[in-house]
Amino acid sequence: MLWVVNARSCNFWFDNWLGSGALCLKAMVNPILSFKDFLTNGDWNGAMLRQYIPQECIPLILQHPVPNGDCRDEVVWSQTALGKFTLASAFQEVRQAWNYPVLHSQVWHPRIPLKVLFFMMRLLLEKLPLTDALRRVGVQLASKCLCCQEGAIETLEHVFVEGQVAKGVWSYFGRICGVTQLGSSLWPWLTAWWPFSPRHMVRRFLFSVLPSFICWHIWKARNVAYYEGRQMPVERICHAIFLDVIGVVEIQFNQRLGVHTFLQLYEWTTQQPSVYSFHLVWWKAKEAGLLTLNMNGCSKGNPGVSGGGGILRDSSELPLFAFSAYFGKLSSLREEGLALAMGLRFNALVRTSREMGGFDPKTAFAIVLIHGFWLLKPAKATAFIFPTLNWK
Repeated sequence: MLWVVNARSCNFWFDNWLGSGALCLKAMVNPILSFKDFLTNGDWNGAMLRQYIPQECIPLILQHPVPNGDCRDEVVWSQTALGKFTLASAFQEVRQAWNYPVLHSQVWHPRIPLKVLFFMMRLLLEKLPLTDALRRVGVQLASKCLCCQEGAIETLEHVFVEGQVAKGVWSYFGRICGVTQLGSSLWPWLTAWWPFSPRHMVRRFLFSVLPSFICWHIWKARNVAYYEGRQMPVERICHAIFLDVIGVVEIQFNQRLGVHTFLQLYEWTTQQPSVYSFHLVWWKAKEAGLLTLNMNGCSKGNPGVSGGGGILRDSSELPLFAFSAYFGKLSSLREEGLALAMGLRFNALVRTSREMGGFDPKTAFAIVLIHGFWLLKPAKATAFIFPTLNWK
């Protein structure tokens, strides 16, 4: 914080108005003296400065503008360009910045649950409570890996890389994805996955989240063996990893996948996913006395199994009637026309149709006009078409 002195209301000794810190840190404080005692005839009093201020601080004071009292003193935050205090700039001032390896930046993925993210940070910083790590801080425990038959010393590399369970899990996913791990350290194994960036977007996403879930479930299997005395088979661990991975993949790409194994999921990544989007649809009330007829048709293929339906609402949005019908195997254009024709037949019966919506009126009208007159019985029902279509 820097004081811009004008009215001389800030403290001469304890406030940072020189920009190099408070004078109390460099000189003997005389509390009865203030700014006015070091000023004479609108300029600094050199004799007073030499008497009370250390020699190395006097040039800084003499270079400082003389407070003239025209306006009040202001406090400026020197860490921002505008002089305004922000928590972000204060944090940058006091924090100890570390140069983290590139793998640390790969851990924090928005689709991975927070508990898995924090676990991965502790794993990469070697802060997991393994018996080997506890021994380094003075906690002596029997160090025996319960995930393999040899009962080796429980180190981080053994639990996540060298152990029987870890090798089985990594090799299962590595064979499917074509990733080969080298060495007995965890870092090369993660390096084989994360920096490797496939060109396909879906596969690149899969490679970014999979290693974290592998490490997470290996750790869960270790805890089950350590605290419950049950060894988790590799097949069960791999299936649990698959369930977590397919969950985040479905969320990421907004679709439900009908795959049951990781191999099927990996093969699906070579296909272009169909991304679904969602939007809000609501009924807008019309003027009093006007009705709204909404119709639509659907065809599973072109041609394919088709059907259609509609609903008639009054101006208060209350439904008057609704209908649906099966059309058989038709093209998408023809089923739209049949849905329109059926809606007009119902309107002809009640003589209340005034407005249409919920479909493409130009396309539907053209189909009915060319192919669908035979469906409109009685024939005078065609009169409902012309005054109700909106040709915008």
